[in-house]
Formats: sequence, C-alpha cells, structure tokens
Amino acid sequence: MTTVQHGAAEWVASRAMSPRLLSAVWAAWAWITTVAYVDSTPRALEPLVAMVPGNNVAWLWGIAALLLTIGAVVPPGCRGVAWARRARSTGLAIVAALLAAWAATYALDAVSDGTRFWVTAKNYGFLALLAMLTSPAVGRARAVPPRTREGGT
Repeated sequence: MTTVQHGAAEWVASRAMSPRLLSAVWAAWAWITTVAYVDSTPRALEPLVAMVPGNNVAWLWGIAALLLTIGAVVPPGCRGVAWARRARSTGLAIVAALLAAWAATYALDAVSDGTRFWVTAKNYGFLALLAMLTSPAVGRARAVPPRTREGGT
C-alpha cells in the first residue's frame, strides 16, 4: 500500500468511527424502524409486544432514535457535549436491547412453530451484536485519531 493509499485509508477509518457519524447512522435506522412499527406488528412479535405498555413498540424505537439523533447533532466543544454522549450511549443501548429481543422472539417462534424465522433471528442477532460492538466508539467524546506508522508517518 502506498503512503497516499495508507493515509486515505486511515482518514476514512477515523471518520467511520466518529461517534456522531455512527450515532447518525443508528438514528436513521431506528427512525425507519419506528415508522415500520407505527401501524402494524408481525405475528411473531406479538408475545413481545404484549409486554410493552400500549402494545406498540414504535415508541421504544422512537425514544432510541431521538436520543441517537440528539447525540449526533450536538457538536464537540458545545456545553451539552457530556449530555449528548450519554444520549448516544443510552440510545444505542436501547437499540441493542430491542434488536436482541427481536432476535430472541423470532428464534423462539422458529423453534416452536418450525418456521424459517431463524433467518430473521440471525439477522437481528447480528445487528444486536453490531450495535454492541459499535457502542464503545459511540460512547466516546471524539473519534479516535488514526495511529501513525513507525517513523512518524
């Protein structure tokens, strides 16, 4: 890899792990999921929905989306940066918990009914894992600067 390519790769990696960018991506996903569950819920999720006040999960996704959005838009150096960091972390924790609950519910339905919901469970499980893996970066105040190679370049 040339020095230019290496520099470009580090630049992209440092921006990709930006807490605000990651928060914005998860916020967009949570907003879309909020809209998806406003009017309807798949049959497989009915046991989970029955445990939620109001029997509607859209508001849970909406709270997570709002917190992640707040965390994404508050700039570094602002007075509310500590609160924005907590908002990002809390929002992503809610998303990870909901994704894990979705995975578990679909997996249980696949086992009990013999359906192919295991495929959906696998996808939600992977997304839950991804949310957990990105949480340290989302919880930071700033992106981690790229590492320099030996020799200071």
